[in-house]
Amino acid sequence: MISASLFEQPAKSKMAEKFDAFNRDHPEVYEAYCKVADQLWQAGCRRFGSQGVFWVVRWKYAVNPDKRDGFKIPNGYSPHYARKYLADHPSRNGFFETRELKV
Repeated sequence: MISASLFEQPAKSKMAEKFDAFNRDHPEVYEAYCKVADQLWQAGCRRFGSQGVFWVVRWKYAVNPDKRDGFKIPNGYSPHYARKYLADHPSRNGFFETRELKV
């Protein structure tokens, strides 16, 4: 007999749920994140810190008045963007180092 628990998805943390909602509402942030990470990859970087990419994206939004629409990008979303990027770009496995997320 197979246990139903084998098929259950682990509960998402509140931070992961907030990230999912933010990403749905502001897909342009992930697009900018990918653009910066892709530029680094194309420049020959094979390892980089997600927080560094995150800060470049924040800076680009801060200096561009057309992109400032009153939202802020919380620090806690950086590891979620890294995981999303690696999931969407499997050939770049290891570009960001990931650790277990706190629940």
